[in-house]
Parts: sequence; structure tokens; C-alpha cells
Amino acid sequence: MIELLLLAILYAIIRYEETPSPGWLVAAGIFSGLLAFCRPPDALLLIPVVAYIVLEYRRKSFQFIMPAVLAGLPFLAYNVYYFGTVTGGYVQNLGKFVFSPDVIANFIGLFLSPNKGLFVFSPVLVLAICGYFHADALGIGRISRLLRWFAPVLLLEIAMYAFFSDWGGGYSYGPRFLTSMVPVLCIYVALFLAYSAAQFRARLQDYLKSVAIVVLILFSVVIQFIGAFYFPCLSDAHYSQPWDSTNLVILGSLSDGMANLDTFAVQSIPPLPPLYYYSRYSEWKDIDVQGALVAGNYIAAYWHYAQRLQENPDSYILWNNLGCCLVKLGQYDDAIQSFDRALAINPEFSEAKANREATEQILGQYNRSEAANRTLLSGTIGSSPA
Repeated sequence: MIELLLLAILYAIIRYEETPSPGWLVAAGIFSGLLAFCRPPDALLLIPVVAYIVLEYRRKSFQFIMPAVLAGLPFLAYNVYYFGTVTGGYVQNLGKFVFSPDVIANFIGLFLSPNKGLFVFSPVLVLAICGYFHADALGIGRISRLLRWFAPVLLLEIAMYAFFSDWGGGYSYGPRFLTSMVPVLCIYVALFLAYSAAQFRARLQDYLKSVAIVVLILFSVVIQFIGAFYFPCLSDAHYSQPWDSTNLVILGSLSDGMANLDTFAVQSIPPLPPLYYYSRYSEWKDIDVQGALVAGNYIAAYWHYAQRLQENPDSYILWNNLGCCLVKLGQYDDAIQSFDRALAINPEFSEAKANREATEQILGQYNRSEAANRTLLSGTIGSSPA
């Protein structure tokens, strides 16, 4: 959420630069008020935003400040009322601050440590450094001043997290604490790409630079793909300390994920079969579907029929069987759609008709039960006996 709010703030300011409508300053103020209480340690990111608005639009800055205050007040009141402090539950972070000589190593580790380094898990963000120094050369107006002011604040925030006893962010894939600054770093990367494109002259060094950029992007995508799909399968034995280069979390996630992740699917709109399906088991198509049904493994049976439908989408029997699996899984609306597909192919298929009618009855009973529960919960429970 913090990343989305920061992007919304920057977008509103940029739009205000293009079209000076008060609404954009108001929007930036509202998003800023929300960001301050979304994750209080990251409220540091508002320093360049507030400074830019106040210094560049002195007379109009109230259009930003007042909405920010009003948006943040409910959360301020909540924190003070329930936690007795402005920062709410984040007050516990004060106990994480540790003043020791390790702070310098922690600071460097947030950039370069094998298991928590920002540039290790997102190598393409190295280009943000170059983009920062080329912001003025692109002629983007006053907004370049705001982007320049962000850099020291980003370093300040990283330094703050370097003082944390768990500066790596605990159990996570990469530097969890630094995700909030990724939107600004991505803008810096975009500035560098724009500058490089403008300076491209079809020379050998330009081609080599382009290849290096593509390699950094590909490495970053692959590393994040591993984190998204394989990291949840990581064993405890392969989760190591930030500076442990002998036991890399990225490689451990890849090996454990490939060993334990059975299937990978890109879903479509149910009850249609998936757009893409991969299983590490070559005998997927020959699954004992009857055995799966007898054992109550309706998920396996569902995927079997979905795979078969990719090969034979006009089989009304397969659509009917898929609907039956969906009923067993409690997906009644999707099941009805499956029975409808079967009947569209063969309107005389009596089993699909009967299954559809039975499913409608089940769904009707379910909806009536839900309505009864809502009525009960919204009513007043009788008073206790005298």
C-alpha cells in the first residue's frame, strides 16, 4: 500500500505541473496524509514532497496541507486512543534500534548482502544511480528538483533501517524494509533509459550499453519470478543470514521450489480451462480420475477435466464432469456455467440438466441460509431472562 500511495502522490504532483488544478494538490495532500500513517517509519518519504509543495507553491500550499491533515486525523485519533501513541503499533520499532559498530555493515548490507541486498534482488535498480544524475538533462522542468531531493531522504531512510536489530526485515525474500522506495528508484531508472535512448548513436559502446541494460532487466525479472513462485517452498535449512554467501536464498528457493512445486497454471475465467498449465509429472494426462473421485480429491479431478477440455473443448461429458467437481468444491456458480456449456453442446443431455437443477437448489438453499444469518446478525438478540 505504501508504494501505491507514493506513486499516487507523485502522479498528482506531476499532473498539477501540467495542469494547475487545485484538485491535484488536494489529491496529493490526501494521499500524503494516508501515507504518514500507513507505515510511520516510511513517513520520511514525505519530507521532499512537503518541502517541494511549500517552497514551490507557498500561497497554494494550504490546498495540500489541509487535506493531508484531515486525511490523517482519523488514524491519528485511532492510534492515540488504542495505543496511546502517534505511531500506533509501530511504537515497538523503537525497541529495534541498536547503536553499534555494525550499523555501517548493515547499511552496506541493505544494498549488497547476498540474501538481503537491494541490488542483488533487483539488479536493474543499479541504473537508478545513473538516472539520478541525468534528471536535469532531460528537461522535465521543476519536477526534477523534487526527484533530486528524494535521493538524500532515501539514503536517510536506509540509514534508519540499518540501526534496526533485524535490519534484513526478518523472514522475507529480499530487503522487505526497502520496498517503499522502489517507486522513486523506478522513476530514476526510467530517466536513465530515456537519457540513454536520446543519446543512442549506433556506436559499439551504445550497443554494449543496451545489452547490459537488457541483461539487468532479465536478471531482475527472473529473480523476482523465483521469489513469487518458488520462495514459499523454501526449506528452513536454506533460509540463511543476510551475509551468508554459502547458502543463497535465491538459489535455495529455486531448488526447493522446483523440487516441491507440483504444478504451475495461468488461470482463465472459470469454468474455462487455464490458459497455461504445466506439471512436473509427465503422467498428468493419465491420472486415475476415478481413484481421485473415490478418494475425494476433487481438485485433482478438476484439473484432469480442465486439461482434457483443452484438447476437446466440445465434449459435453467433460463439461458436465467438470461441473460436478466444482459442485463438490463449493463453486456453485461456476458449476452452473459448466453445465450450461454442456447443454449448449448437447441440449438433450439429461445428466447435465439434472445436475444443473440440483445445483440451483443447493445454491438457493445456501443463499437463503446466508440471508437468514445476515438477518439474525443484524437483529437484536433477546435480553437475558429476569
